[in-house]
Amino acid sequence: MAQNGKLKLELVDVYGKRLKEKVDISLRNLQVTHNPILRGLDASKFINITDLFSGTQGVYQVTIDPPSYYPVSHFVNIKTGGPTEKTIAFPVDISKIVSVTFPTFPNLTKELRGLLTNSPTVLAFENKTGQEL
Repeated sequence: MAQNGKLKLELVDVYGKRLKEKVDISLRNLQVTHNPILRGLDASKFINITDLFSGTQGVYQVTIDPPSYYPVSHFVNIKTGGPTEKTIAFPVDISKIVSVTFPTFPNLTKELRGLLTNSPTVLAFENKTGQEL
C-alpha cells in the first residue's frame, strides 16, 4: 500500500481561465481510510497533491470549494507512475457576486447592438430599445 500517487489539478472558470483565489480541497479515498484536507491553496497555479494511494486503492472523491464559485466534486482514479492530471471547471455562484461592470452600448458587438435595437418587447422594459434598453 504505497502512497506515492500524485494529482495535478488545474482549476478554471467556464471560460477556461484559471481561478484567481484560494480554494479548499478535501479528498476521500473510497477503498482505504485516507481523507486529506488542504486549505487555502492558490488556484491561479497548478495544484499538486502528493502522497496519495494509487492504482486499485487510488479512487478518491475530490471536493473543491472556492469562495466565489459553486463547490464541485469529482471522482478521480490516481494512476500509478506519473501524476494524474485533471482540469476542473467551476460555475459562478451568483449569490456571491457583489458587483458587475457592463460594457457601454457603443462597445458592444455589432450583433448585440442589433439585438437590443430590435427588441421592443423585453419583459419589464417594454417599448425600450437600443442604448435605452
